[in-house]
Amino acid sequence: MKKAGISFEGLSRLRVRVFAIKGGVNEDFIKGLMYIKRDIEGTDLSILTLIEPPENLDVKSLGKEVYEIGRDYLVDIKSAFELTGRELTDLRSRLKDLEREYEEFVKEFNEVSTYGVDGISKVGGDVVTIAGYVKESLSSKFDDLLRHYSVS
Repeated sequence: MKKAGISFEGLSRLRVRVFAIKGGVNEDFIKGLMYIKRDIEGTDLSILTLIEPPENLDVKSLGKEVYEIGRDYLVDIKSAFELTGRELTDLRSRLKDLEREYEEFVKEFNEVSTYGVDGISKVGGDVVTIAGYVKESLSSKFDDLLRHYSVS
C-alpha cells in the first residue's frame, strides 16, 4: 500500500468491533454504518466488522444469531481457534457429566418418591409422604397408629 501512497498509520486508533452472524446480516440496520462484511461460502455465516460503531449499538439487531469476537481472539487467530476448540470439547464433556448427574438424580428420586418426577406436579402442596422402617414386632402397633390418625 505504501507504493500507492496510502498509509494506514493511525487507523489502529479506530474503534473496531467484529461479529460472527449466523442466519444473515440485517442489511437495513447496518445502513449508514462503516462496515466490512464477508459471507462465508457454503454457510449462512457472515463476518461483520464495524468501524467506529455507535456507543449504544444494539447488537441483537445485527442479525438472527450474533456473536461478538473479542479483540484477544483476533491477535493470534490460530491460537484462538485452538483454544476455542479445547473450550468446546471441555464444555461438551461437562455437559455429558451434568446429563449423567441429572439422570442419576431422577433415578434416585423415583426410587424413593411415591409420585416420581413425572407425578410430582400433580400432587398438591398439602400432601406429605413419610417413609420409614418399622420392626416386624411393632408393625401391628404401627398399623393401629396409622388407622387412628389417618385423615380421609
